[in-house]
Amino acid sequence: MNLYILVEGRRTESIVYPSWLGHLLPDFKRIKDPFILKDKSIKGNHYYLFDGGGYPNMLKDVVAGAMDLNEIGAFDYYIICLDTDDEDCYEREQAVLDRLEESGIELSAELVVITQKVCIESWFLGNRELMKKNLRGADIEKYINFYDVGEKDPELMPKPIYSTDSIAMFHYKYLKTLMKKNGMNYTKGRPYEVCSKNYLTELILRSFYTGHLESFARFVDLCMKIKERA
Repeated sequence: MNLYILVEGRRTESIVYPSWLGHLLPDFKRIKDPFILKDKSIKGNHYYLFDGGGYPNMLKDVVAGAMDLNEIGAFDYYIICLDTDDEDCYEREQAVLDRLEESGIELSAELVVITQKVCIESWFLGNRELMKKNLRGADIEKYINFYDVGEKDPELMPKPIYSTDSIAMFHYKYLKTLMKKNGMNYTKGRPYEVCSKNYLTELILRSFYTGHLESFARFVDLCMKIKERA
């Protein structure tokens, strides 16, 4: 089985998704050039992953990826991962579907759009182990007092009315501050703290037992479906 994956960010997602796929789909090998799969003698499970350089810039790559995927003719899934920002999951997914419809391309692979509500950092905030320490200081307390991500679904967190940041940036700053209080350093270009199997497992457990992180659960469910079919 072969997966063609387009992610939104050239930094965070391009590092995190390959790490997580290594945990969830260990039998899949990453390839750097999807066109090598035109050689039908190549067997096994593979995935090709590239980034779209942010939204809405990535919408043009949605079409380019579809064209390449069809030309190669060896992929079973076309997986597109992107943030919702201040839109809902349906609106952001529909933007992808509309762009493909406008192109007139009929995909030769199954399309799955994974919407990261609000952003991928919203998922990362779901690790309740980060909230178990006695977190002190005005810098973190202002976030927890506004919205306790240990108790409430991080994907549903709004931003304060006084904040001039975007909602995605507010989630990012919350995560960065929370990580720092736990002795970790998180940046978009160095998101290595969230790449471990233990971190991923904590998010899966949070989602399973609470029903939180619904859009994250869709990604995990997809990986489990692929694993069963491979």
